[in-house]
Amino acid sequence: SQVGMAAPANFLEKHGVQSLPASASQPPAVQPAAVPSRMPQMDPGMYGQLDGAQRARLEELRAHTSEMERKQNEMEAQFKASQAKEKFYQKSLQDLVMFKSRTDVALVEIGERLEREQAEEKKLEAMFNERLAASQSTQQALASRQQELDGLFARKMELKGRVEEMRGVGGGGI
Repeated sequence: SQVGMAAPANFLEKHGVQSLPASASQPPAVQPAAVPSRMPQMDPGMYGQLDGAQRARLEELRAHTSEMERKQNEMEAQFKASQAKEKFYQKSLQDLVMFKSRTDVALVEIGERLEREQAEEKKLEAMFNERLAASQSTQQALASRQQELDGLFARKMELKGRVEEMRGVGGGGI
């Protein structure tokens, strides 16, 4: 096992899972481009030859055609905007699916690492408790021996004092 191992690199950064994809904001705004009219121009000479009723009818038809062309252009612009939005949402959905996949992988790896670290921690805790019990036992044995040694030393000093006393008593009286 690797005791004292440095902290691992952040799994989220390792897998490129910093935050939600940037494209998950808003769809791009599509500005309709000005479309030139496709209506054919009138020949001024021919227009001048028409009587008032024909001119009014022609102007009415041109106005109606112009309005229809404007509506067609609007619908085409809306269709293009809808296509752009659909493309945006498809891309955003794909980005989110990929983001979720990377997040899931990182989560699984972090879970596996957590399990390994917890097992290592339990093993180290058991070793610590075993050594703590052994050191406490050794400490108690040492304290007991120290008391014995202190007792023996006191007894030695007492006996030494008696011997000195006997030499003093015996040496002066003999």
